[in-house]
Amino acid sequence: MEISMIRRGMNAPQPLTLEDRLRIACASWCAANEAKPGRLGRLAINDGGFFTRLENNPGASTTTTTLTRFAEFLADPANWPDGLVAEEALALAHVVGVSGQAGARAEGRAKEVSPRSPGGPGAALRADGSAAA
Repeated sequence: MEISMIRRGMNAPQPLTLEDRLRIACASWCAANEAKPGRLGRLAINDGGFFTRLENNPGASTTTTTLTRFAEFLADPANWPDGLVAEEALALAHVVGVSGQAGARAEGRAKEVSPRSPGGPGAALRADGSAAA
């Protein structure tokens, strides 16, 4: 590959679309909750067919209101097992402009809390932000 191509960014990865970020967060939620996308659609926006339509219509998009409703639902620890919000859901919420609730952290990172956390380095946090034993 020529250096000039790299400098011009011709092979740079394309940024994820909001719909792609939503699909990824949906897959994480479905895996964590042993559910199908239709269940997420019903719970978050009262539309069980949302993801089917999104998948079956290439180039389909969604409104900012719908993305915001999904991001709010997915960023809420109450909607995740053990209150541990997946990283993909937090990323979607961040990009959409929804702030996660205090204590919402990425799944699989319970032992990687910053030293400023209530329990110190390596402490796990509950969904309410308090230190877990």
